[in-house]
Amino acid sequence: MRGDITRLLNDTSLTALTTLIDYYAFPSDAPGMAARPMNGTPVDRVRHVERALAEAMGSPRFVPHLVLHETEAWVLADCNRLAEAMGSPCPDLAQQVTSLGGPEPVNDHPSTAPSKRIGEAYQDYRKTGRRPNDHRRPGRGGRPRPLPPR
Repeated sequence: MRGDITRLLNDTSLTALTTLIDYYAFPSDAPGMAARPMNGTPVDRVRHVERALAEAMGSPRFVPHLVLHETEAWVLADCNRLAEAMGSPCPDLAQQVTSLGGPEPVNDHPSTAPSKRIGEAYQDYRKTGRRPNDHRRPGRGGRPRPLPPR
């Protein structure tokens, strides 16, 4: 990752460079990971690692962003669009999100994380795909598409 960031920062036409990386299972040898404030909140730990990454790269143009919750939490933010993309409604999934107070609190355990809940609701759902736009977010650049079955 460091090499990619360095190459991108060498492009002087870039005003700023950021990341969109899932914090869960982030490499333990990454800057800041070993010294995380374990008595702080999850947000405190993420911010600590983001600061350490920025310091390690040494460029004010680099603004790292780690996503505390799975990116699927964003998909759960609009269950109606997810249902449209998957071809069938799933009121149970929408009810889970509502009862928990929104998509972010859904990420409370590895077995009940957003991707696991979506996978239970839609058997054809796959977390990853082979093409870059297989998992477009609702409301971004067109209609989201379901991933091909496994």
